[in-house]
Amino acid sequence: MAKKKTKPVEEAESPPAPSEERPQRALTQDEMTMAALAHASVVLTFVIALGSGGLGCLLGVLVPLLIWLTYKEKSAYVSFQALQATVFQVVSILVMAIVLAVSMILIVAGWTVSGALTAILIGLCLMPFAALITVVLALLVLILPFAQLGYGLYAAYETYQGRDFRYWLIGEALEKEMAKRYGI
Repeated sequence: MAKKKTKPVEEAESPPAPSEERPQRALTQDEMTMAALAHASVVLTFVIALGSGGLGCLLGVLVPLLIWLTYKEKSAYVSFQALQATVFQVVSILVMAIVLAVSMILIVAGWTVSGALTAILIGLCLMPFAALITVVLALLVLILPFAQLGYGLYAAYETYQGRDFRYWLIGEALEKEMAKRYGI
């Protein structure tokens, strides 16, 4: 039986990534620096939040917001990165506030229930669970701000290298919203 000769299949090119679809001009050093500063302002937010017990953390959000206001007509790259940094920091503050509030409620409830039930000895069995909940939630509250800081600094590094950075969930949603509003 004779074998059929087959033609080699030409490999199809993969579709371009969204950032490659539109022609991009070379970024200036100023654009990369300002985009990086917008993201790096997360350090200011972190320091102010630590120094004020969290009350002054919104002051740090003003930096990327001011960069966005200054560059929104000058540079689409800086404008988008600064707006992303602003949204990321506001969302981070809200997430931290929610995690802190829920943690406090769960810790107080856990210890209150186990303390109240000690009279009938069941509470003694619940105390290790209350302690575990306390430790886990305390670690979450302590680690979360450092994770937010690290992610913001990573974004600053990426944009300083001239890369088109997108925060997870925020970047794509913001890009769609801007496309809808401004036809970008």
